[in-house]
Amino acid sequence: MTILEWNHAVAEIPGGAREIHRQAVNEECAAIARDLKLLACDSLAATYTIRPLGGGRYKVQGAITAAVTQACIVTLEPVPALLQLPLDVEFSPQPDEARPSAETASAADEVEVLSLPEIEKIEHGILDVGRVVFEVLAASLEPYPKKEDAAFVWNDPHAMDAPANPFGVLAQLKPKS
Repeated sequence: MTILEWNHAVAEIPGGAREIHRQAVNEECAAIARDLKLLACDSLAATYTIRPLGGGRYKVQGAITAAVTQACIVTLEPVPALLQLPLDVEFSPQPDEARPSAETASAADEVEVLSLPEIEKIEHGILDVGRVVFEVLAASLEPYPKKEDAAFVWNDPHAMDAPANPFGVLAQLKPKS
């Protein structure tokens, strides 16, 4: 079970494209904040299109918007952020068959593979878009959020007594006569 139960059964997807807009409710935002160790997740929305590609595959493209607040790594004060993230993923019944294998991939293939959209497995006829949205959000968070004016200053209580060079340390070890 994922936090965002934004699932779509493949049987409910028409032959053409399907436009979807999802907005996280308060309980979902609170669970996201808790799981991602955020001070707050004020809002999360995703607008996307699901298109059948044939062969049981589906393309999900759109955008994610999130308003989150993280703690500053220096001061622990709130650092708000508004994220605008792309959503581009393909769902396939057999995702491993869609990419070149590591044994047969050349350097040119590696560049091509990196430019391909993510491929997720369709499990039990369900596209788990909510899990993908959560993962995209988690991967896009600032790993070391810092307020603009925050500065880390190390105050060493022994700094006044510290010698200026390594020989000063040795001189301190020498017994005083």
